Amino acid sequence: ITAKEEIFLYPNPAKTEIFIDWKSDDAFYSINNSRGSITNKVKLTKGRNRIDVSRLPAGLYFIEISDSGKSIKSKFIKQ
Repeated sequence: ITAKEEIFLYPNPAKTEIFIDWKSDDAFYSINNSRGSITNKVKLTKGRNRIDVSRLPAGLYFIEISDSGKSIKSKFIKQ
């Protein structure tokens, strides 16, 4: 992960699922709300990853991806 790298996450806002396009098989993600962790670390694969967010309550969430000892964060809205 480089300093300029961003998470390509869509759709945002989301209703039932989000997709993340990723470049390696060594990454994990976690989703958090403003109060703390919602998910454990879950493995990402190279290419397009589908993440089910249908059970999350509506609100603002943060996703953190860890890859090769570095991490990057982004946010999305669940409708």
